[in-house]
Amino acid sequence: MHLRNKPGLETAAGICGGYQMLCEQLIDEAGTDTGEINKKVHGLGLIPAVTRFQLNKRTIRSTGAVHPKTGLPAVPIEGYEVHLGRTDPLDANMTGTPFVLLEAGKTDGVCIDQGRIIGTYFHHLFHNDEWRTVWLNKLRKKNGLPERPYHQSRRSGENSFDQLARHAEAHLDIDYLIDLAVKRENI
Repeated sequence: MHLRNKPGLETAAGICGGYQMLCEQLIDEAGTDTGEINKKVHGLGLIPAVTRFQLNKRTIRSTGAVHPKTGLPAVPIEGYEVHLGRTDPLDANMTGTPFVLLEAGKTDGVCIDQGRIIGTYFHHLFHNDEWRTVWLNKLRKKNGLPERPYHQSRRSGENSFDQLARHAEAHLDIDYLIDLAVKRENI
């Protein structure tokens, strides 16, 4: 029996390595994860897919939206991917739908039972305020709690790094620090 059909399993979300572990099987084709070429291990079996670890790491910023076929609101999502694995369905009739529809028309991840189980390579998934609100409200509703309104936690057009840079420029002698760093390099 697969864990995804186990009574009492409520909700699971896996990001990157967590997504890979939710699959039925993980195969280290290149030996990059375990040090042993073609080593196979069983995953948790929540997602009917297999992850294959490869030699080249995928590193990319990604944007898209929750896939319309998930049954969840198609809110925008941005994040990044950094992984050695490639996750593929075990068969063409896999339970679930893609989780994210990328801007380039490709898809990422899997969504089963309207978000009961989600797997994705999108780091920073829960940094997306609107998505986080949708996800938490789904859990609140399921547990008989009142939903909360959407709250944007980031200032529009400005992030914490921009704030820090502005503060540093206002209170530090940046030219002096650069000169000091250059002198240390030449010692």
